[in-house]
Amino acid sequence: MAAAAMRGRPCIGPAAVAHGSAEARRLLAAFHSVGYGVEKNAVEAARLYQEGANAGDAASHFSLALCYRDGAGVERSLERAFEHWLQAAEGGHVEAQAAVAQCLFTGQGTEADLEMAAGWARLALKNDAADAAELVARIEAALRREYHSAKAV
Repeated sequence: MAAAAMRGRPCIGPAAVAHGSAEARRLLAAFHSVGYGVEKNAVEAARLYQEGANAGDAASHFSLALCYRDGAGVERSLERAFEHWLQAAEGGHVEAQAAVAQCLFTGQGTEADLEMAAGWARLALKNDAADAAELVARIEAALRREYHSAKAV
């Protein structure tokens, strides 16, 4: 492809991956996960996401969490999914912040904790995560129910 045609496109070739680009690993992993321009290979996608996560890339942690949630290329584990969502959320990944809130709300992959869920959901809402307003409302409603039932005892 001519250099002019490549302008503006991220380089995700083997050299970029070999030189440690977390973004290149993540993009190549995404291509492997759907078979875009490469053979579809969930195991290779998960391996590349893991490398990006090991380099501290929040988006790689998020994508690896999805692999663990779905059992795509790795053994399904909601606990491992939560761990990676938490790493991504702590790294500022907005969708991961909402995912952490949802896990803490439902107790999937971790122990349920409505107070912690509310905090993460409010942060996701502040950062404009999709559907965060609805999540905040559901968690706050559950907190009110919990408060009123404890008060009635």
